[in-house]
Amino acid sequence: MPIKRYIVLSSLFSIAYSEPLINELTKTEQFHAILKSLKAAFFISFHFFKIIFSFIFTFTRLFTRPIYWILNFTWTYLIRKPLALFSYANSTLYPIILFCLAAAACGLFIGGCAGFASEAFSSVVITATWGPQSKKSTKQEDELVTESLDTKEEDEKKEMKMNRWDPGSLYHKFNKEHWKESVTTASRLSPPVLIRRMRLSSTPIRKTRKNSWNWDEDEQDLIKKSICK
Repeated sequence: MPIKRYIVLSSLFSIAYSEPLINELTKTEQFHAILKSLKAAFFISFHFFKIIFSFIFTFTRLFTRPIYWILNFTWTYLIRKPLALFSYANSTLYPIILFCLAAAACGLFIGGCAGFASEAFSSVVITATWGPQSKKSTKQEDELVTESLDTKEEDEKKEMKMNRWDPGSLYHKFNKEHWKESVTTASRLSPPVLIRRMRLSSTPIRKTRKNSWNWDEDEQDLIKKSICK
């Protein structure tokens, strides 16, 4: 009897322990399945976004490649090489440049000192030979200069006035020309005509038409008298 009881009890205990083990196995399998699904989803999403980003990168790279080439060319050939050449030339020609600058500064200093010395020497020689210049002579020279400038200004003003249009000057010029013409024509005519011409030329030109007609009649009478003689 006790052996049977022991067997029955052991069988009961084994059944009681086997049920939770089966339940635990099913839970772990479910957890592993969930982990596998999450892992698969992560890899799928990672590869998807990787393909998209690689496509965008290649697309932008194709469009930005000329800009990259231009920037690379400008940096290497227009900025980097000139700076390298300038630094090399500066390092090699630095002492020569310093020597030239020092020589120029010394030349300017010596030239200035020599100029002052020559002026002082010339002033000493002039005072020793001709004596110091008086203040009166300097004032007279200044006055002469101012007078010459004033005369130049007056001459320029007169020239400007002469160049302007003046009806009186034109009237006198016309009188002179008329007088010359009368003299040339009178030389060809007889003496009484010449006398009459000279008298009329001394009179002003602004006369009435009657005087001009009388002059023509007198001239014709004189010509007729000279022909009759």
